[in-house]
Amino acid sequence: MKLKKQGLALLLVLMLLLSLLPATALAAPKGPKEDAEEAAEIEAVAEAVEAEEAEAEEFAGETAEEIAAELDAAIEALEEQTEEAPDAEISAEEAETEEAAKEAEDAEPAEEEELPPLPDAIYNEAEETLYAREGDLVFNNAGTVYNNAGTVYNNNGLVYNNGGLVYNNGGTVYSNGGIVYNNGGKVYSNGAVVYAFDGDVETSLIAGYFRVTLAGDYSAFAQIDGLEPEPGTEDSLMMSRDSLVTITPKEGFSIVSARADGAKLSKNEDGSYTLSDPSAALELALSFRADAPVFSLAEGTYASAQSLELTAPEGAAIYYSVDGQLPDEENSFLYDEPIALEEGAVVTAVALFEGAEVSEPASASYAIVTVTIPSFEAQEEGYSTPAAQAIRVENPGPVVAHVESVELSGEDASCFTLNRGSSGRVGAAAVNDSTWVLRPAAKLEAGTYTALVTLSFDSGDSYEAELSFEVTAPAEQPEADEAEASVEDAPAEAVEAESDAEAKEAPDAA
Repeated sequence: MKLKKQGLALLLVLMLLLSLLPATALAAPKGPKEDAEEAAEIEAVAEAVEAEEAEAEEFAGETAEEIAAELDAAIEALEEQTEEAPDAEISAEEAETEEAAKEAEDAEPAEEEELPPLPDAIYNEAEETLYAREGDLVFNNAGTVYNNAGTVYNNNGLVYNNGGLVYNNGGTVYSNGGIVYNNGGKVYSNGAVVYAFDGDVETSLIAGYFRVTLAGDYSAFAQIDGLEPEPGTEDSLMMSRDSLVTITPKEGFSIVSARADGAKLSKNEDGSYTLSDPSAALELALSFRADAPVFSLAEGTYASAQSLELTAPEGAAIYYSVDGQLPDEENSFLYDEPIALEEGAVVTAVALFEGAEVSEPASASYAIVTVTIPSFEAQEEGYSTPAAQAIRVENPGPVVAHVESVELSGEDASCFTLNRGSSGRVGAAAVNDSTWVLRPAAKLEAGTYTALVTLSFDSGDSYEAELSFEVTAPAEQPEADEAEASVEDAPAEAVEAESDAEAKEAPDAA
């Protein structure tokens, strides 16, 4: 460009020089004087040409610099237009992100929703914070994203939602080697799908399911129905949004308290609980208590020594006392065989089962009594009314005995008199021999009379004994009987002789 400018300037100078020459100089020869004058003119023209050439060179240099500056400006404008073009090439990071997104799409095609076209995607760069709205498709490249129902492809970035914890509310998160902060290693999916490809994500549940963590091992205490094992895990459980989980205590146990964070928990009339309406990954915490030991004997009064058996849930230990005190380390016995009740006792027992609270105490009082029925001596016929005698009830133990009733029965019951048939009591370590009194009826005919005496106690036990009374004939009655017997037993010859003698005497008498 510079050489072209210089040639043009030189041509202009030569044309100017020719125009200044006189026409005569070209028409006829000149003399010496003329030659000198002509030489001077030529020299002056040459100087003028040199000055003009220098000026042309300076102008040409300035014009080249201006053209170069204009060209640089045009190139920069063209580059800016190229960057803003919609079909410009994406960066290497964006290409890597698209490849990761394609891998996630291939991994779970059935669960993923249809994604918006890539030109509509938002690319979040490092140290940049972005809030993703519903419907947004975000490629996060080491930036920070607060996700609200959008779709995020996270490439080594940090995803925060609601103050640094990821609560993915209806959206989908793909974590390709990045870190998802999710409240101590749990993802609260709320019906979303979470895909983890070598990312530090603890949970990955299918849509509509929530992880349920049990605070302890409750298998010995309750039956839990409605939970499903999480696919790909051995001990992780989950429940669906629409399912109902029933927690029923096993026989021998009761639920003392129940708590569930992130779901509805209600108690039923039969002591079971129902878990429903999960809204996040939840923890279920339950407390149990062993049922009190069961006594084989109803408490109350018994007419003989008894054997008491205690039962509790299988695997539970039973401790008991016999003085009414609450069993403890110093005042208790470990139950291993039936308890012999000889004179009565107050038995208190508790059941212990590892992992459950100590049972409520069970207690029962037992009185063991001895009953003595009166014995009447035989009386001769025509006797007067015999003296009354008492039914004796002896209670050697520490518990008051209770007699509910006393009654007579049998064919001869009406031949005896009982002064009282209603209830009565016998104090601890005491004897009652005045409440219930018996006597035979007056002037019974000769013979033996019996009746059944029954004492009923408050425990349901009873005591039965036979009551007997004998009446004999007068003392002379047996001699008359012997005379009659001798006549009957005399030989027939003697009877006939006596009859003959009487016959001979008859005429004489006449």
